[in-house]
Amino acid sequence: MAIKITGKDAYTLIDYYGGLRDLKEKSIRVIHNLSFVEDPTRAFRAIRFEQRYGFKITPETEKLIRLAVRNRIFERLSGKRVFNELKHMLDEKNALQMVKRMDKLGLLQFIHPDLKITPDIEELFSKALEIFNWYELLFKRKQPETWMTNMMILLHKLKENEVKELLHWFGMSKKEKETIVTGIKEVDRTVHTLSRLQDPVEIFRLLSGFPLESVLFFMAKAREEDQQKIGRYLMEWMDIKTEIGGKELIELGLTPGPLFGKILNKVLEAKIRGEVRDREDELKFVESLLKSGLIRQ
Repeated sequence: MAIKITGKDAYTLIDYYGGLRDLKEKSIRVIHNLSFVEDPTRAFRAIRFEQRYGFKITPETEKLIRLAVRNRIFERLSGKRVFNELKHMLDEKNALQMVKRMDKLGLLQFIHPDLKITPDIEELFSKALEIFNWYELLFKRKQPETWMTNMMILLHKLKENEVKELLHWFGMSKKEKETIVTGIKEVDRTVHTLSRLQDPVEIFRLLSGFPLESVLFFMAKAREEDQQKIGRYLMEWMDIKTEIGGKELIELGLTPGPLFGKILNKVLEAKIRGEVRDREDELKFVESLLKSGLIRQ
């Protein structure tokens, strides 16, 4: 569609293919039968726009997608192009509806033949969306790449070597690949360990080594009581830092060295447990450590 901006017919709509009608009817359709042959990624975008805007792919267009599936047209696509479209979908609020639509139309097989949207994967997507919405309300400076968490959910049933091969085909960055592979590999162990922990410091130690996207994946997989532990970590401990540093320790008469790290770690643990609250409390805590002999110069 276009609008003419000059001449006596200025500001009239030029619409050769019925675009205005499609907008009014909330329809998504191709303008010719070879559309998906010319560019198979149009099928992915059709699904994304259908689910995002509440439109409907027309029956004729859906038949053309299914025909392209039967003719294996999507095998022509490079991994990078498939990843680009999948990443956009997994970054959407209604990612679950998009991947379910892909599954129904037979498109997931071109990502991996064993990819299926099972009831437990649906449940994880739904839980993850609730967690994303909850986390957004925390107004944290650090915001997650939600597509990465959703990618972990989508792929976590595959074998580790299959995940690695798929991410390589996608052309992901090294950091992205490491985050997703490690998150999937560690989820069961981490969730199991978390179920046995109550000490805030132990929970902090368990989770602090993982990227935010992995922690949100663990939260989706965890039981409700353990989700509360992760929730507290995200709200209170994830960004926690001591207010004092090396300068303050020198002012207390200490000599810089490995001891500084041990002292500041003790202060951080006390802060996580709620034993110290501010700079003054932290200095008093260090003084008490030195007086008690628990820390020696």
